[in-house]
Amino acid sequence: MFYGASVFDPLLIVLQMGAVQGFFYASLFITMGVIDLVFGFSLSPFQLLAWQAMTPASAFSWVTMASFVISAFIGGVSLYLVVERAKKCLDFTLTVHIFHFVACWVYGGFPLHWTWWVVTALDCVIMTLFGEYLCMKKELREIPIGGSMSMR
Repeated sequence: MFYGASVFDPLLIVLQMGAVQGFFYASLFITMGVIDLVFGFSLSPFQLLAWQAMTPASAFSWVTMASFVISAFIGGVSLYLVVERAKKCLDFTLTVHIFHFVACWVYGGFPLHWTWWVVTALDCVIMTLFGEYLCMKKELREIPIGGSMSMR
């Protein structure tokens, strides 16, 4: 797609949102699963969706918070692969986290602890900045113009 042309394609946007959301939960699930395995915890929907899992009172909570932070970097890669535009990274990141906020609210009630908000904000910042960095790196690559002949 030519990036200079502004074409509104709602189906593409919805599919991209679904893909980034899927990457978000898949990376979170895998990250939590691996870290839980190392530390001897069992993975549960509570850990993925309940704000109560992020109170810094136990090792379980710290593992959960670390999983969110690590998965933010994977989320940045998903933005690079799916969205491909630096200026859209913030929009997609906030959309993913708004949907996650709603899922958490439905599952465990409105998040009341400050650590949930801090971890979520940090997650948004990391995912956005890392995704923008990767996308800008891709956008600023040189475009090969000719064949084997060099210009003189």
